[in-house]
Amino acid sequence: MQSYLVTVKYAPEVRQRLIQYPQNRMDAVVPVIKALGGKVDRGWVVLDEKYDEVMIVQMPSHASVAAFASTFSGGGAVGDIRIVPLMEISDWLEAIIRARQSGYQPLKVPAHPAI
Repeated sequence: MQSYLVTVKYAPEVRQRLIQYPQNRMDAVVPVIKALGGKVDRGWVVLDEKYDEVMIVQMPSHASVAAFASTFSGGGAVGDIRIVPLMEISDWLEAIIRARQSGYQPLKVPAHPAI
């Protein structure tokens, strides 16, 4: 399964409702992620102006994580959701070794003479 960093910013009216009716929103999120074949590794509330919650989730495919994002952004509670695919360090090392071995040659542009 692929790991993703998910950042969520609630719509302003949702923050107001959560003040009036406090609840753990992970109780609503986890079953949806499970229904899409994924799991939540961990979630946090963020004391920041940019995000309200951050999660690390594992999903079986990009389509599954896109379905998750569409579900919550379309529901009106989330003002902004960002999903970043995460890569294991060993996979990153393999990628840079493959890049080195790819044979790519950068474009060589001759220097322009001073005018």
